[in-house]
Amino acid sequence: MRLILTLLLIIPMALYYLGLYYCPETLAHLEFMGWPLSIFLGVVVMVWAVLIGGIFAIYYLKRELRDEEEGGEHS
Repeated sequence: MRLILTLLLIIPMALYYLGLYYCPETLAHLEFMGWPLSIFLGVVVMVWAVLIGGIFAIYYLKRELRDEEEGGEHS
């Protein structure tokens, strides 16, 4: 599960930064809802990172609580 969440976090960021590296002018001139695409995608990537971070935290908190209820130690 940790690997899946890590990939879900890193892949969109990597694609965004590769897009900024290889075609910054294109992303700056294209617009989405009146915003330059580079800024819009940056906001989307940041919101996505917060969402995945929240899912990651909730998953591991639930796992830790479950381990405490079972009486086992989590390493």
